This record gives sequence, structure tokens and C-alpha cells, in this order.
Amino acid sequence: MPGTKTSAGKTLMTAFILLTVGVLVYLLYPVRQQSIEFDEKDEAIKIYREEVAYIEQQHQKRLIDDTDKAQLLQELERQSVLAMLAIEQRTFAYRRSLVPTVFIVVSIMAGVSLYAHFYEKKGIGAWQRAGSEFSTAALLGLFDQSYMHNFITTHNDREIGNYCFLMQRELLKKRVQDADVLLNVARCHLLRGSPELAEIAVSRALRNNPNNASGIYLLAELEFSRYHQLSDSTGKKLTAIAREKPSTDILYLLMLNSYTRGEFRQAKSYVHRLRPLIHQRPMLAKSLDAIEAKIDAQLPAYREEK
Repeated sequence: MPGTKTSAGKTLMTAFILLTVGVLVYLLYPVRQQSIEFDEKDEAIKIYREEVAYIEQQHQKRLIDDTDKAQLLQELERQSVLAMLAIEQRTFAYRRSLVPTVFIVVSIMAGVSLYAHFYEKKGIGAWQRAGSEFSTAALLGLFDQSYMHNFITTHNDREIGNYCFLMQRELLKKRVQDADVLLNVARCHLLRGSPELAEIAVSRALRNNPNNASGIYLLAELEFSRYHQLSDSTGKKLTAIAREKPSTDILYLLMLNSYTRGEFRQAKSYVHRLRPLIHQRPMLAKSLDAIEAKIDAQLPAYREEK
């Protein structure tokens, strides 16, 4: 179950973080490395005081002047500090000998836990399984639009995403440049909700065959969904296709484009051309009725402006 896998991944990562913190504390906490019979620090402090007293005695006897006294005390203090640090390092130290071993163990555990986490979380495992299970289906989908559409309608989102990329991989592997094949890849990306990837595939298809009617229509769909109207060049190409070989989808898109551009008479003419073609598509007929009512409401004002 997806929820169980995600929970397991989080638990694994939490355990790894806690283990890492524990190892760091273990390594950085200083411990006594040797047992001693007397306190070296107390002994060093005792020696320091004796030396200070000796310098003071020499100064009182006028064997050394104030300058010599100050220099001697300064040098004594410096040496005493160094001696105390040496005692500290000799008495307490980090567990350096364990660092290489622990580092290797922690690195291995980190690699295993991260791989396990991303394997399920980011879909690496799904991609590997898809590569073996769906490679034949992806190859068939390149050349058969109905097969590709049937696959997409019967699988989940992750499998569909992997399937589209597998189609693209097969396309590159076979070095296929056929426009219709490229358009099937574009349709796959479009159906799974990736218009940017679909647009790249459509552009490649039209580069190989600029007059491909299916490619021009798919490009028009992408343009309209993004900008809510067609560019002049795409609109002219789609109009030419509708003139030679009219289809319901092309005429409907041209009607919507005319309506959004405020060309209500042109939109009305497309409505008349669509009526004989939509008798077997009741949902489209209902949508057309609603749009025609909006067009009719705008026509009087449009005529007055003209």
C-alpha cells in the first residue's frame, strides 16, 4: 500500500538520523584514555605557584629588575598554559581509532536507507518495473493510437507517466522520425497532463511534416488551451484543413476561437456547419447549444458596432 511504503520510508529515515546523531555524540565526547596515580593538573598548578614565588623572591633581592620580572612571569604563564593543554589532551581524547570503522558503517547505512527511501518515494522502482513490463506496450503505442489510448485509460497515473517516457525512449532507440508516431507521443503526454512535453513532440512532428493535419490540429489544441485563442498562422492552417476535410473537432475548435476573438458572425457560421455532424454526440450538442445562445446574445451589439 502506498501509505505503508511512505510511512516505512519516514521511519527508516528517522532511525538513520537518530543513529547518526548518536554516533557523532559518541565520537565527539572525550573520555579518559589512561589511569593516573595523581592529579597532573594539581601538580602543574603547584609548580606554577612555586615558580612565581621564586621570581618574586629574586625581584625582592634585586637580582632582577621590573622588566625582567614581567618577562619571566609572561613566559612562565605561556609555558604553564601549554603544559595544561598537553595534560588535557593526554588524559582525555576522542575515540579516533573507531572513526574509520564507524564512518564506513554509517556510509553504508546512509546509502541503503536513502536508496530504500527514494526507491519507493520517487518511483525509481516503478520506473524499473515499467521498463521491463511496458516496453512492448510502449512500442505498440507508438504506431497505434487506439492501443496507446486504451493503455492510458486502464492504468494509474504513475504507470501512465512511465509509459509516455518509455514511448519516447523507444522512439529515440528506433530513431523514428515519422510525424504520426511523434504525434502519438504528444497525445500520450497531453492525456497525462503534460502540455509542455506534448508541445515539444508536436513541434518535432511538424518540423518533419509541416502539412500534417493531425499535427496542426494538436498544435491548435495546445495553443488554445494556453492562450484561449489561436495564432493567425495556426488559425489559417486549421481553416484550410476544415475547408478541404471538415471534422467535428476542427470545426468546434475554430468556432470557439472565433467566439473568443469576438468574431461572432464567423462563429455562427461554424455552428451551422457543426449541426449536421454532432447528432451522434449528445454532450457536444448540448455544449454547442449553450455557446450558440451566447453568440446570439452578442450578435445584435456586434451588428451595431459594424
